[in-house]
Amino acid sequence: MSDMVQTRKAAQNAVNGAARSSAVSTNTKSNYHIELLDQKTDYSRWRLLDEQGRHTWHYLTTEEQVKAWPQTIADKYHLGLPTVRYHALQRKLSLTILGLA
Repeated sequence: MSDMVQTRKAAQNAVNGAARSSAVSTNTKSNYHIELLDQKTDYSRWRLLDEQGRHTWHYLTTEEQVKAWPQTIADKYHLGLPTVRYHALQRKLSLTILGLA
């Protein structure tokens, strides 16, 4: 019976030791996560791809990719970016107010 108790304690110590080491690594991961949150992502580089109803987001890393795949209004809408150019909207409002639109 004492062998069983020692085996159980050894197993608990092994688990507790693993838990401590994972807690340390979790803390390190958490610090890394906080550092990543401090860095701001450039929303103008995100693109939404729709493949037969399957939506996936892609982050473009180079300027060539950004030029080759412009953001759509839907991309901007889902990212919370303005979907209409301010000057175009201002002109439309002005024409509406003047009764010319």
